[in-house]
Amino acid sequence: MSQKDMIYHRNQYNHYTKLTQVQPDEINNLNTIAHQKLYQRNTENTCYY
Repeated sequence: MSQKDMIYHRNQYNHYTKLTQVQPDEINNLNTIAHQKLYQRNTENTCYY
């Protein structure tokens, strides 16, 4: 994961947690979803042979 993606991810995470004062398990869920989306985006831009 690139530095830019890390920063983007952290900003998204902070944004979610500020927006919604939710339970830790819900935050983990959002975090997982964010990770999956990021992973998807990264794999779409990468070719594996």
